[in-house]
Order: sequence, then structure tokens, then C-alpha cells
Amino acid sequence: MNIRIGFVLLALLIAVTGCGKTKILEMKWEKLSTGSGDDVYGIYFKNGNDGWAVTSGGKVLKTTDGCKTWSSRDVGNIRLEGVCFIDDENGFVTGSRGGLFRTTDGGNTWTDMSLDTNCWFNDIGFWDD
Repeated sequence: MNIRIGFVLLALLIAVTGCGKTKILEMKWEKLSTGSGDDVYGIYFKNGNDGWAVTSGGKVLKTTDGCKTWSSRDVGNIRLEGVCFIDDENGFVTGSRGGLFRTTDGGNTWTDMSLDTNCWFNDIGFWDD
């Protein structure tokens, strides 16, 4: 088949299916507020309701109602960037100046495991537990 016939067939296919008239994907975005007053840099949700976010002011935020309300834990004077949970209880957050913090109680308390470096840890993730 030569190129000209291929273009004609493609144009015919588009005309028949009405490509420009159907919506393939429609998304609606809504701006939400955490109430922290800080910029949010990292977010992790385990389902539609339960999630965590980290902020520029060193706060770990938690929601259990799909972002309607947030509780806040302050881990220090550090810009936090990444957050990941292995399961309901065990999670990590990362940030500036080697910042690394761990929780074993679902985010109620955080243990400082920071490294002695000026590197920024922008994110964290795990393949498995």
C-alpha cells in the first residue's frame, strides 16, 4: 500500500468514527486546602480517603476523610518533599539537608533518621515491605 492510500484510509476512518465529536477522557480538578498555610510538596494516598501530605514548613498532614479535614504533626524546621507508607503503620518522609523521618504508628509520632549531608531527598518509595 502506498503512503497516499494510507492517508486516505486514515482520513476516512476519522470521518466515519467522528473522532472530534466524542469525549475520550474528561477530568475535573478541584483545588483543596489543607489549612496548614504551607506549600504541599509530596502526597501519598493508600485509598480514596486515607492519605498523607508533607509541606515546606516541616509538617506531615494526615486525612482520613478524603481531604475534608487534616491533622498535622510538626517534624522540625525542614522542607519536606516526599512521603511513602509501606502499610497502615509504617511510613517515611524525606526532605532537605538529608532529612529522613520514620513513623511506626500511622504518622502520630516521627523519629528523626536524618543523614549528615546537604543533599535533598525529593522522594521515597518501596517495591515491597
